[in-house]
Amino acid sequence: MEQKTRNRRIPNFRLKIDRPERMLEAGLEVFTLFGFDRGRLEDIGQRVGLTRAAVYYYFPSKEFLAARLVERYALPEDYDPGEAEPRAALEQALASGRPARVLAFVLTENRALPELGIAYRRTLVDAVSRWPAVGDPALAEDIVDSALSAAAFRKIFGGVAGALPPPGTEAPALGLSI
Repeated sequence: MEQKTRNRRIPNFRLKIDRPERMLEAGLEVFTLFGFDRGRLEDIGQRVGLTRAAVYYYFPSKEFLAARLVERYALPEDYDPGEAEPRAALEQALASGRPARVLAFVLTENRALPELGIAYRRTLVDAVSRWPAVGDPALAEDIVDSALSAAAFRKIFGGVAGALPPPGTEAPALGLSI
C-alpha cells in the first residue's frame, strides 16, 4: 500500500518570526517594479499573505519601511571585502543582487525622497568604516562617495561609458569635439 504524504501547513507562529524580513523583500520587489509613489502597502502585504493593517503593525509608514529596506539590504549580509581594495570591493558588492536593486531604487527615488539617499549613504559609510582595511570614518566617506559616483555613472550611462573616446578627440559618430 502506498503511503500518502501531505504538505503540512507551517504553523502561524513560525511564520510570524520572519514576517518583517518577508515584508522587506516584498517591499523591495514592489518599489522596484512600481516605484515608491505607486507601490502600495496592500501590494506588499498581498505578496506575503498579510493585510495592509498587518504591514502597518510592523512598519508604521511606507517611508519607514523604505528606510528599513535600505538599511537592511544596502550591502550583502555579513559582507567581508577580504584583502580586496576597499573601493573595488564596495563597487563589486553594489553590482548585483539586492544591493544593486536597492541602489537602483535609491537613485530612482532620490528626487522625491532625498532623505532616503542620505540614509543609504550613511548606512554604507557605517558599514565600510567597520572594514579592517578602512577603520577611519573620513576614509570610509571618500570610498563610499567614489564608489557611488561610479555606480551612478554606470547606471545612468550603462555600457556607453566605456565606448567614449578619450578627452580631446573627436567623437566619430557625431563629429563633435569632446
